[in-house]
Formats: sequence, structure tokens, C-alpha cells
Amino acid sequence: MVSGTEGPADLLEVLLLMKEASLAGAGGERAALRVVPLFEAGATLDAAPDTLDVLLRTPVYRTALGRSATSRR
Repeated sequence: MVSGTEGPADLLEVLLLMKEASLAGAGGERAALRVVPLFEAGATLDAAPDTLDVLLRTPVYRTALGRSATSRR
């Protein structure tokens, strides 16, 4: 979980760091960890539906979700 998520960039930054640390490939391929937002208070909770909408329409995030889910099976 990514604590303090305020927007899509917070999770996409984690995916970039994972790529740099060889925990994921380019475009979210081979993501070793599941990157999940944690919406904790006020405005971030109110914006959660929009944030998730953007994330789920972002190909790299969708790919990373699919890869981390299949790597656990």
C-alpha cells in the first residue's frame, strides 16, 4: 500500500522506483509488488474515485496490476 496517496502520480512514482530497482520491467511488466493506494483522510478520500479512474485507465498501472496478480498464483 502507498500511504498518503493524493493522486495517480504517487503510485506511478512507486512503479518507476520499482523499475529502477529491477522489481518491475518497463511498462509495468514483471511487477514484483502490488502497488495499491491508501486513501486516508479528507480531500484524498473525496478524490479517490477520480484517482482510481485515472489509474485504471493508465496502461502501465493496469499491466503492473495484472503482472503482480499472476505472479502470486
